[in-house]
Amino acid sequence: MGTEESLRAIPSERAREWHKTKVLESAAVIGVVADLDVKDAADLVAREFGSLELEKGPKVGKPRWPKSVKIAAESRDKAQTAIALAFPAPPRTDNSRFAAALIATVASGLGGRFFDELRDKQSLAYTVQAAVSEKRVAGMFLSYIATSPEKEGLARDGLLAEFEKLREQSVTEEELSRAKEYVVGSHAISQESGSALLGEMLDAWMFGGGLHELLEHDTSVRAVTADQMREVARKYFDPRRRVEGIVRGVGRTV
Repeated sequence: MGTEESLRAIPSERAREWHKTKVLESAAVIGVVADLDVKDAADLVAREFGSLELEKGPKVGKPRWPKSVKIAAESRDKAQTAIALAFPAPPRTDNSRFAAALIATVASGLGGRFFDELRDKQSLAYTVQAAVSEKRVAGMFLSYIATSPEKEGLARDGLLAEFEKLREQSVTEEELSRAKEYVVGSHAISQESGSALLGEMLDAWMFGGGLHELLEHDTSVRAVTADQMREVARKYFDPRRRVEGIVRGVGRTV
């Protein structure tokens, strides 16, 4: 976010102008989660934020995913090598995002495919994870593996092999059922947190189809089929279009 020198160089006039154009005159959205009467909450917001002027939000262009493999690597004084491997994924507005989320659940975690195969069976990983990120116009499926420096090539090949399995074979009914119960259960637990509920409300309002999505989450998750998950994997997990970030460990031993 800056350095001490760069922050000191910002004049107060510039800070005030930024605040005026980005906050006081902006496409701000205010969300409230509280044990309050609806009218009282609305009156509170109107009183405290009445000076804000609503402006249209900036147009967001669709990002372009690379058409070929892209790799960014550097070396550091560490005992492990870390590989972050990414593929495109469905955007927030695409219902296939639920299938992508279930793929991440099947793949990741202590009982997931990646952990079982790459860590327990092949001893290629200290840790391995997978997750999907959903934005308004694009998504990203990200996997991460930490391994011994001398096993970098084997770890990458092993991770890519697991993605290929997801493309070629449908997940089992047991994996699908377990993933659905985990996602639905985790979502229910998160609803106990006001901050999580607020985040989900704003996400649905700003980037989704509306607040009705909050009531449809579980139904959307349970409707996903193994074939739909495979279709998502085949569409997005193309190894020729992957993006890699690598931090190679050098100079240390465990």
